[in-house]
Parts: sequence; C-alpha cells; structure tokens
Amino acid sequence: SEFAVGKGWNMISVALTVPDYTKDVLYPTSTTDAFKYSGGYQAETVLQNGPGYWLKFGADQLVSMTGAARPTDSITVVAGWNLVGSISNPVSVNTIGEVPPNNVVSSFYKFQAGYQAADSIMPGQGYWVKTNNDGKLALTSSGLMKSGESPMQRLKGLNSLTITDNNGSSQTLYFGSSNNADFSIA
Repeated sequence: SEFAVGKGWNMISVALTVPDYTKDVLYPTSTTDAFKYSGGYQAETVLQNGPGYWLKFGADQLVSMTGAARPTDSITVVAGWNLVGSISNPVSVNTIGEVPPNNVVSSFYKFQAGYQAADSIMPGQGYWVKTNNDGKLALTSSGLMKSGESPMQRLKGLNSLTITDNNGSSQTLYFGSSNNADFSIA
C-alpha cells in the first residue's frame, strides 16, 4: 500500500499489520521523531496500530508500506483530546462505534494546511477527536451511515462561527450543548 504525505508536519497512523513497527523502517524518509499525544507529546521510535502520530517530511511523497489489511480495529481513547489512527479502509465518521455510547464530543479533525473536520477516517492518516470519558472507538470498513444522514445534517441546530484569513481560506466551528443535536451512533 502507498500513503500520501505532504511536505512538513503530517498526522499519520499505521493502517496495516506490519512485520516491523520501527519508525525508521516504516517511514525512512521522515525527518523527525514520531510524536504521540497522551496529555502531552512523547517521541516514539516504535509505532503501534491505533494511535495517530505527528511526523515531518522534507517533501510531498508516497510512503510504501507492506503488511496485512486491518479491516477493523478498536482504538483506546482517554477523556479529553486524542490523536487517533486508522484502519486499512476508509471509514465514515458516522459509523464509528463508541464505548461508552455518545462519548465523542467533537468532530474528527484532519490536518492539511490547518485543521479541517473530516467526514471519513482515511488509511494512514491521524485525527484529533475529543471524548468525555476513557473508552474505545470501534472502526470497521463495512459500516453504514445512520439512516442516510450526512455529516452536515448532524450539525443542524448548532451555532457556527466561520473564520476566514487573508488568503480566503476559511474554517467553520460548530458549537452548542448536546441538547441541540443528536450525535449518537445507530
């Protein structure tokens, strides 16, 4: 499999079951340590399936990785912000199982010239997500969206704030109490 990374910092994850999880074997062209987030950043030389990591590259490129597919995974999260990873197939954020239920209290954010809310968890990428409690996120590549809802429909009833910079790039933040919208997973 090949995973695209950009010049500079990337949020990445190991989406396959690989024979050697050493950072220098998996990402030989990276220019920094891999940083995991657990209440603060920690440099890791041996990576794992499940977490996301920050990793810097000198140029846009495709990273080749050989290993077994991971069609499902259960990712451990803690109360607060988590940097989580992916499986070997795209997963709609609407299909991610939560233990305990309704634990996710933010969008899943990808990093690409700034933070953007993601509608899918893509293989090899990392994502920020905030949870109320310690628990698990269940990712599976065969999930169906809840009753045909789009991610935008789930945001109805929330307040929004859009920030635009001098280059015309904009980001919308949605906020409100949990009473305003149903974020439960079917």
